[in-house]
Amino acid sequence: MLQEETFEKKDYASYLPYTKGKRIQELLSISIVLVLLAGHCVFIICNFKAEFTIFILPCAFAGLLIADFESGFVHWFMDTYGSENTPILGETILAFRQHHRYPIAITYNTTIRTFGDPAASCLPQLLWSTWTIKHFNGDAFSYFLVLFVFAWCSVGLWVNQIHQWSHTHNKQIPAVAQLLQKVGLIVSKQHHHKHHISPHTCDYCIVSGIMDGPLAALKFWRRMENIIEYLTSVKPRSECKSH
Repeated sequence: MLQEETFEKKDYASYLPYTKGKRIQELLSISIVLVLLAGHCVFIICNFKAEFTIFILPCAFAGLLIADFESGFVHWFMDTYGSENTPILGETILAFRQHHRYPIAITYNTTIRTFGDPAASCLPQLLWSTWTIKHFNGDAFSYFLVLFVFAWCSVGLWVNQIHQWSHTHNKQIPAVAQLLQKVGLIVSKQHHHKHHISPHTCDYCIVSGIMDGPLAALKFWRRMENIIEYLTSVKPRSECKSH
């Protein structure tokens, strides 16, 4: 069995399955999302009004928080339910579980693999927001909604890259990313390390980690697990192999 300290680039091909179909899906997702984000950016600039200025930072910060929560929710679900044999989600679940065993492997991801799945997860809200743009009549609410979705997806698209930086040697991390880690706008190595301590049941958020504190205080993940078990009789981590 490969250990983290002996994991090398040559081992990556056998680490996780990667089909031609998966690569095509990732390329399409990235291409579509970049086009949609560009369209949103043009809309935001062309429809800007001076009175909107005060709301730009709150919308951007709200987008960061939602992206952080979304990353935590997906991370928690993939760590907690299903297995590699689960229909549709099996490959993604396997990637999350394998990451606990070989954390450094994520640093060998190609750009397409890094941004492919986050791009796919951005598509529903961007398409919904695009519909809002198409029916825009100049109202402030629609403008702020588009701005919020733009901020959410612009940050969310980077979730895997941000996660990757939390496992990368400092010398290989861009200076801007290191600065963002230090000020807490993206998740730091120190913060994310807490999730990698067995049994891997806390600090799931991997964008900024800002939401981890409030969610832990509310015992959100344990409450969610209790609700799901009550409604479905499915116990958390019942299909998980040893991490």
